[in-house]
Amino acid sequence: MLTIEKSFIVRTLKIFLFSLSIMILTSAITYSIDINMKEVIKSIDNGIPEPVKKSSGLDSVFKYIVNNGLIVPLQMFVLSLIPIQFLYLFNLIYSSILPGIVIGIAIKMDIYKAIVIIAPTIPHTILEILGFCIFASALYQFNKSIRRKISEIFKKDIIDRISIMKSFFKTVKIYLSIVLPVIILAAFCEEYLRDFLYSFLSSI
Repeated sequence: MLTIEKSFIVRTLKIFLFSLSIMILTSAITYSIDINMKEVIKSIDNGIPEPVKKSSGLDSVFKYIVNNGLIVPLQMFVLSLIPIQFLYLFNLIYSSILPGIVIGIAIKMDIYKAIVIIAPTIPHTILEILGFCIFASALYQFNKSIRRKISEIFKKDIIDRISIMKSFFKTVKIYLSIVLPVIILAAFCEEYLRDFLYSFLSSI
């Protein structure tokens, strides 16, 4: 049975607030500077995996899950194996910057259109980032166990030892029971709820 400590929840919330802060800051910077809109939009478009752009319906949901539910977490996990703290936050930071740029551009072009474009994307964006934050919080402990193990080579008097295997299996449990379901929900929100909200707001 998976038990979630209060410290894990607090850490996840801190990482989530950190991600939202990056998004808001990126939006403000994008809005305040003069940039080539076409080039930025092209760069954002290039950052979206080609299979995801060319799919729709359940096929799009599946490819979204593969990319954000499998590939991205795997990349974060690989980075967590490196004994450098917070390196595994790279994907999360990138995922926070991207929507921030889109929001900044949308507001800069037209405030009304910005609301119509941004509002439908909020549910899946928040869920996606939340899923990555939960996984990052789990990887914090796993990465800490690796760093602690390396420290033991040089310091033999470490009292608070952390088992790498226990941290690994707990990370896997958190991924399967919490992270993946959240990403799956985000995938359905992006494919179906986003279109519904966009159509609704466009008709107002």
